[in-house]
Amino acid sequence: MRYLNKYEETRAQQRNNMALHL
Repeated sequence: MRYLNKYEETRAQQRNNMALHL
């Protein structure tokens, strides 16, 4: 089950994207 891992990775990337926008 790597779904959770993928979800967490996506969430981390989104957070990084937000930080970049800030």
